[in-house]
Amino acid sequence: ATTAAVYPTNNATDVSTELRFVWKEAVDPDGDKLTYILEYSTDQETWTTVGASQGIKSTGYADGSKTLTPETKYYWRVTSWDMFGEKSDPSETFSFTTGSAAAGTWTDGEARLYQDNTNGSSDAFTIIVRGAGISDFPICNKSFNLSYCGHDL
Repeated sequence: ATTAAVYPTNNATDVSTELRFVWKEAVDPDGDKLTYILEYSTDQETWTTVGASQGIKSTGYADGSKTLTPETKYYWRVTSWDMFGEKSDPSETFSFTTGSAAAGTWTDGEARLYQDNTNGSSDAFTIIVRGAGISDFPICNKSFNLSYCGHDL
């Protein structure tokens, strides 16, 4: 089942250099659980691939330890695949251009929280932590599930 790219939007400009992508959930015609492979490129010939060995289990990917090159045009797409190894066609390839380096500048240990309602939920959030992470991370409202990509907190 083919998925659809969401963020960064197609032909977006002045996009942050943060490594962050979001797509829509795909539905497998056989009802199999799906994971995703993310690919991004500056030339549509050499692709950086994320999730090729085990797949990305959510509808987004962020890595606070990496940044994109400022003022550069990127292309990206997502492919879904099921537990039997059957892959969909890639999503439509979107392009975007990053802004200046200052727009994506982080300090070590900084965390950023984004509302992520691409799945239709107004209660979904993405947390990105840069560098060594946060040593003490209390959660006061434990009425929601928390998932993240990257290193343990």
